[in-house]
Amino acid sequence: MKEFFEAYKRYIIKHPNKLEYKPTSNTKYDSRKLLEITEKLDNNIPCSEEDEKAIIDFVKISDYIYDLYAQLYKHIHDNFRHLNLKGCDIAEYIVAGLNREYKVIWNKREATLNKAEKGSYFLSDLMNFKLQSPIPEVGLIDARACLESATDTCSLLLNYLRYFLDKELTHEDFKPEEFAGRVRDSMQISQIAVVLKHFYDDILCNDGFVKIDEKNNLITFDYNNHDRLKLLTAGDMMFSEHRMQVMRRAQESNIRPRLYKYITINRIKKVKISNSCITLNFGQGEPKEHRQIVNDMQSAIDAYYEFLVGDTILPNFANSTIDEVISVWCAIQYITLYVSSNINYDISINTREDFSSVPSKMLKSDLISYVVKLTGINFAKVRASLMALEADWTKFNDIWTSMLYPVGEYYLLPFFPIIYSSPYNVIDQLMQRGGFNLEERGKQFEKFLYNQLTQKKTSFPITCMQTGKYGVQGNEEEIDVLISMKNVVLVADAKCVHYSVEPINYAEALKRLIEGCEQAIRKADFIKNNPQYFNTLGDYSSKTIIPFVITNYPTFTGFSHKDVYIIDSHSFLAYIQSGIMTMKQLTLTIDPIIGLKKFYYNEEQFSNEFIKYLSDNPVKHEFLKRIYIHDLPLPILPKPWRIISKSAQINNDFGFNISNNT
Repeated sequence: MKEFFEAYKRYIIKHPNKLEYKPTSNTKYDSRKLLEITEKLDNNIPCSEEDEKAIIDFVKISDYIYDLYAQLYKHIHDNFRHLNLKGCDIAEYIVAGLNREYKVIWNKREATLNKAEKGSYFLSDLMNFKLQSPIPEVGLIDARACLESATDTCSLLLNYLRYFLDKELTHEDFKPEEFAGRVRDSMQISQIAVVLKHFYDDILCNDGFVKIDEKNNLITFDYNNHDRLKLLTAGDMMFSEHRMQVMRRAQESNIRPRLYKYITINRIKKVKISNSCITLNFGQGEPKEHRQIVNDMQSAIDAYYEFLVGDTILPNFANSTIDEVISVWCAIQYITLYVSSNINYDISINTREDFSSVPSKMLKSDLISYVVKLTGINFAKVRASLMALEADWTKFNDIWTSMLYPVGEYYLLPFFPIIYSSPYNVIDQLMQRGGFNLEERGKQFEKFLYNQLTQKKTSFPITCMQTGKYGVQGNEEEIDVLISMKNVVLVADAKCVHYSVEPINYAEALKRLIEGCEQAIRKADFIKNNPQYFNTLGDYSSKTIIPFVITNYPTFTGFSHKDVYIIDSHSFLAYIQSGIMTMKQLTLTIDPIIGLKKFYYNEEQFSNEFIKYLSDNPVKHEFLKRIYIHDLPLPILPKPWRIISKSAQINNDFGFNISNNT
C-alpha cells in the first residue's frame, strides 16, 4: 500500500486551482512544484521506497504530458492559422468532422447488427461492439469508446477555439487543397492527447499509479485494486440491464410513459441540408422515432429516478418542470437522430467543400420552433431549456452536458453527444443548473425508500422507523433508513450521488459514499446505545446491527469502507420485496428466462442472508464472470517505447465485432 503516494495525490486533487500541478496548463505547469508537495504532507505518514518511485514516475509522466500538450497546441494553432477563418467558423468544421465520424462507425455497426444470426445474446453483446484499430498492435477497440474519444477530442478543440472565437486566424502560406487534411490532422493528434490525459486523470483520482520501466521501454498505468475496476464495469452493465428490464416490463404491461404528454401529432417529414445547415418540414401522424426515444428516456427515469417527482419545478428554467426540460432534450434527440438516419453523409472528405454535405448546424429560431411544434411546450420554457443545454464560450465546456454550441444565429449540433450522452449525466446536470440540488433530491430519495418499505408488500414482516431525527438536543441522530428484522437491525445512510463520467466524478461520488459509510457506523452506534428512542423496534439487544449505505446508482454497489457496504436502491428493495433474481438472455426475438435464484426461503434466512447479499451482489456477481483485466495498448509514444493501461473489458460475442470490410 503506497500510503504516502495516496496522500500526495489527494493533495493535488484538493487544490484544483493550482495550475502549476496541471501538466495540460501550457504556461503555469511546474514539475518542481509537484515535487515540493512531498514537503507539505503530514510527516507521520510513512514514506517507503515504493512511494518515492511512484512519485518520481508520476512527475515524469506529468512532464511528458506537458511536453505533449505544448507541442499539440502549437501544432493545432499552426493548422488553424492555415485555414484562414475565425475561430467560430473553424468550430463548424470540427463539429462536422465529428458528425461524419459518427456516421461512418454507426453505419458499420448497423451492418454488423443486421448480419447477426438468430440466437441468444447478452445485452452487453449488443452494447459493446468492437472494431479493428487502424494500428495493428492495438487490436480490437470498443466502438462506443472510440466515438466517446472522438467526442472528447472535439470538446478539446472547441474549448481551445474559445480563445479565438472572433479572431481571424490567418497565414500567408494558405493552401486551399490542405484545408480538409489540416482539420482531420487536428482531430487525430488531439485524440492521442485526450486518451493519455484520461488515463492520467484516472490514476490520479482513482487509486492508481504509473510505473515507468526504462529497461524494457514500458510505461504502465495500473491500479492498486483490480477487483474495483471490475466492479465499476459491472456497475455500468447493471445500468443498461435494469433499464432494459424496466422498458420491457412497461411494454408488456402496456404502461403509457408519462413523458408521452409532451409528444404532439407532428412528425418530421423531410430534411434539407444546405451548406451544412439543417431545415425540416413536418407532417401529421404518429412520430414513431420520437416515441421510441421517449420510451428509452422514460425507462431510464423509471429505472434509477423512480423517486423523482416529474412535476418538480426548476426555477432557473422559466419554472419548467423536470419532465418538460427532459422532453425538450428528447425532441432535440429526435431531430438529430432523424437527420443522421435519413441523410447519407458517409462520404470521403478531401476538400473544404465536402464538409458542406455534412449536417452540423441549425438556426436557433428554427430549433426553438421545431421543439415547440414537437412537444407543445411553450416558447419561453423551450428557450430556457435550450439555454440550459448551451455551451458558454466564456468558460470551459463539457460537451456531454452542454452540447448546443451557439455561433451567431446558429446552433452547432454535435450528433453523438446529443443522442448518446448518458441520460443520468444530463438529467443530473439539468436539475443542478435548474436549482434542484443533491440535498433536495436526497429528501425525495429518503421519502421514496420509506414509502417503498412501508406501503409495498415485503417477503416477511419488518418494522420500519420513520425517517427523521431521534434523541434529544445534544444527543441526537438523523436516521434515514432503520429496519428491524427477525435477527438483525438494518441501519442505512441514504446518499444520492451524481452520475460519474470523468475520473474526478468517480472520486467525488465515492468520497461522498465513504462519508455515508462513516455516518452509518455512527448511527449504528447511536441506535445500539440508545434503545429508549426506538421503542417501536421492540427489544433488539440480542440482534446484530448492520450499517450500510443505500445510493441511487449501481456504480459502487459492492464497494465497502471499514466493512460497511454500499448498495443501490433497486438491489436493496429487490431483496426486501421479492428475494428473487431472474437471469434473462437477450435474443433477437424474445427474452427467455435462463435462470432463477432465490436468496431465502424462510424468515430466518430473510434476516440472516442480507449481509451476504450486501457483500456479494448477485447481479454484479454474474456480470463479473464476463469481465477480465486487459493490457490496453495506447498508441502514443514513439518506438521502442510502449504504453499500456490496465483496463476492465467485457467478453462479448465475436459476431458483434465490426469488420473493416463491413
